Amino acid sequence: MPRGASTRDVCIDINHGLSNISTTLSLNRKCSVYRIPAHVRELDKAYYEPRMVSIGPYHRKEKHLQAMEEHKWRYLRDFLSRGLVNETADHRMRRYTDMIRRLEPEVRECYFESTDLDSTEFVAMLLLDASFIIEFFVKWFSGEDDPLFSVSWSLPLLLNDMLMLENQIPFFVIERLYDISTFDPDRPEDAQPKPSLIGIITDYLRGIEDAEVRHDRENVHHMLHLYHCCFVQPLELPRNANEEGGNANNIGNPFLFLPKMIPCATQLREFGVHIKKNKHARSMFDISFRNGTLEIPRVAIEEMTRSRYMNLIAFEQCHDNGKYLTSYAVFMAYLINTAQDAILLQRYDVIDNKLANEEEAAKFFSQLHACSYINYDEHYLAPVFRDINTYCRRWWPKRRARLCHDYFASPWAVISFLAALIFMGFSIFKIVVMILSVFFHFHERK
Repeated sequence: MPRGASTRDVCIDINHGLSNISTTLSLNRKCSVYRIPAHVRELDKAYYEPRMVSIGPYHRKEKHLQAMEEHKWRYLRDFLSRGLVNETADHRMRRYTDMIRRLEPEVRECYFESTDLDSTEFVAMLLLDASFIIEFFVKWFSGEDDPLFSVSWSLPLLLNDMLMLENQIPFFVIERLYDISTFDPDRPEDAQPKPSLIGIITDYLRGIEDAEVRHDRENVHHMLHLYHCCFVQPLELPRNANEEGGNANNIGNPFLFLPKMIPCATQLREFGVHIKKNKHARSMFDISFRNGTLEIPRVAIEEMTRSRYMNLIAFEQCHDNGKYLTSYAVFMAYLINTAQDAILLQRYDVIDNKLANEEEAAKFFSQLHACSYINYDEHYLAPVFRDINTYCRRWWPKRRARLCHDYFASPWAVISFLAALIFMGFSIFKIVVMILSVFFHFHERK
């Protein structure tokens, strides 16, 4: 705008900007597919962007993902071939397209960022991507042979891509498309009903995660949310985590500031805290601290889970569904501060490190922590943070930690301490002998 512009010109310019704002940009309760913030993406870009397949509008034009488009079209062809004999594939495609077109306005509202795709492109993308997801899991469930299943490294990469926050389409599109499709035209009338899509997918997820699968069938937003429902299980942990050391009702008290850090594993050992594996854990989040004993469920650390955890945490940051994994990641990042901490937890069988070395294990959780924000006064492990710090501030644990740090930090320090102890004992012994000899000598003279 030129210098000296009138008030009228300024108002016209502002109104022009306001008129260009898309109505879909207004945040609403339907928004569920978010963009990763730039400051988070810059830390670990590779873990938030798909490597093999694009799902949804955000990454569909990236060149390195175009090779999978041929497989997606092949899956669409297979999907359209499933159905009643008296219905052609073209008729099925029209029926599916009509259903998705009716959902288009609702689907667009689910995306945090508006897309430049017109209605035809957007509906075609939804049909292609939804049919790919359905066919992928139906082929696996039915035990069908497929080129994608024969390459061992492709399945973990595909699953990771389908569990990225930016790489999603709303789950109600996938589920409704599955519900109106027919997969077994020869099924007898008295046969079992068609398995639910959520049931098929959770069966697959149960195979990759050693956890009980729970989910809310009514409110699944997308694939990542379904994985979160399966993997992140609260299990009433706030009550159980606070059986010793205070009142859980203090959580959220604006006049009570709970600790934001805990000592690392090696420091906790110096304080006399006994770290052990929770053999009866109901999930990896079942962490407790009682009477100086910290119980932690065993967890495997491997490269493939890094991307899933980071996207689950990103989803928790964007969605008000309880930040359980975020809280867990912050706790573990404080606990494993160095490679020495990782070695110690491996010795206690708390972590199963499948990464290159212990330094990578420490880096694993520090990366998760870097993209995490929690309310330290209200997160589910806040009672554990408080109880650990309360224990470590007691007189004897503090003195014990100082003793361990000053005299037992290295083998040479231990040797020096023992030598000093022996020398002091020998000196005391000499003094006692001298006193006794004087005493007996004086007694004999009397």
